[in-house]
This record gives sequence, structure tokens and C-alpha cells, in this order.
Amino acid sequence: MTDESKYLVPLSEVHEAIVSGRRPTEVDPEVLGTMILHRLITNPNLDEVLDPEGSLSTEKLLDVPITLRAFVFVPSDFEESKVPLYAVLDVVDDDGVPHVMSVGGQFVMAQLARVAQANALPIHGRIIERGRGRKGRNRPLYWQSTAPPQHAAA
Repeated sequence: MTDESKYLVPLSEVHEAIVSGRRPTEVDPEVLGTMILHRLITNPNLDEVLDPEGSLSTEKLLDVPITLRAFVFVPSDFEESKVPLYAVLDVVDDDGVPHVMSVGGQFVMAQLARVAQANALPIHGRIIERGRGRKGRNRPLYWQSTAPPQHAAA
């Protein structure tokens, strides 16, 4: 059983949002603000803390091996978006550098929802582009699981 209290958007609403585009329940701005403050205070990566976007876009870590440690679904404020939410991911790259990144791809978010249901974190892999993008749109994103790195014993 998954503890839905750790997700800003309940998993029970994520499936509907991804498949049909139905907007999830609004998130309390105070809860979201507290989450952002916590992320800023605890993020050891100063470049990300000082970035006005607050997280890396998917493009900066596309096809880069990472370990996904945690994530949260957040309602999107983009009115034209097919999927009315996105995910904020807590990842660490294979060099041990932590990152906070955002991803809004429909397929990768469906995969993340399934990972959450299975309570399967942490997982190692990469976000990849696959297939063709529709006219005026990016190519679809997917999570591709890979074996974790083998670090030499100290």
C-alpha cells in the first residue's frame, strides 16, 4: 500500500490527470511554499539554489545516468499543457552530485506513478527521448532503467 500523504497531488488523481488531462485538486499554496523553501535550504547544489527556475529542466539531464531518490507531482500552471501536472525529482548523478529537476512528459510521469504505486524507490536509470514528436512538440520522454554504477571499494 502506498502512503499518498507524501504526494502533493494524490496518486488517485495522477492517473486521471495523465490520461484525460483532468486538473487535479488544487494544492494549498502554503504547503507548496514550505516544500520549495525546504528544497532551497537543503539542496547542496548552489547553482540550482540560485537558479530562478528552482530546478533543472529535463534537457540538462537528458540521457544522463541518475538515481531517482524521491519525487512529487505538482499541479501545472500552464493552461495549454496536455497534462495538468508535472513531477519534481530528487536525483543524484553517478558522480554523487544531487540535483532537483522537473519533468512534464506524459509517458515518464505515467512510469513515475507506477514506481510510486510499487513503492520502488530508489531506482537507477536515465530519462530518454523516444519516437517522434508531433509538429511543434518535443519528442516523448521515457524513464529507462539501467544498472547502478559499480564504484570501486575505498
